[in-house]
Amino acid sequence: MASLSGLAVPEEVSEYTSWEACVGAVEDWSIRDQFHYKTPTSNQDRKTFVCATPPCKWKCLARKGRDGIIAMRVITGEHTCVADINRKRRVASTKGFLDEKVSQHLRVLKTTTPADVREVLALQYSEQISYHVAFECLTRLKHDDLGEQRYSFQLLPSYRDAVLAADPDAIIHLAIDPTTGKFPFYIATLLTTFGRCFVCPSVSNRVFRH
Repeated sequence: MASLSGLAVPEEVSEYTSWEACVGAVEDWSIRDQFHYKTPTSNQDRKTFVCATPPCKWKCLARKGRDGIIAMRVITGEHTCVADINRKRRVASTKGFLDEKVSQHLRVLKTTTPADVREVLALQYSEQISYHVAFECLTRLKHDDLGEQRYSFQLLPSYRDAVLAADPDAIIHLAIDPTTGKFPFYIATLLTTFGRCFVCPSVSNRVFRH
């Protein structure tokens, strides 16, 4: 069984292939350690993450290099603020986390119910969410079949392995995010990066060469 404590905390210096992956890492950290953050500086070249509870010194800086790789440095990883239990975040309050994790562990179909969403959160993360929150999450994932698309894209690495097992000389390239090991599925209206998939069976490769 997974839990929120299993969410990764970024290294002192970590690299990401997109801003979405970088922000996602900070989001997971905030959910894991139950704190709020804000981004006083945020543009395509640089982002600053600070604790939302002043005068806490928790801070991270992220910059995009000329090669497009984003490097994030943890300036101060420990919180100096006094914990406020009323400000602590629960996993149920974060739409991004819910949408990603539910679609990762549950194939969302038209017949999927809020009870199914609540069950997967309880089994995978030992978290209880209300029926209303589960309903809203399910509504978002069912919109334009978003949940089904997310689930299908995450199956691509296993499909690649199956093809290579049957055709070892095939050439297959997936744009896997090195920080998550997953295929980066992004929708143009939501995010700005699109993952790539290239498949060339060995027969096609031989025909092309000759």
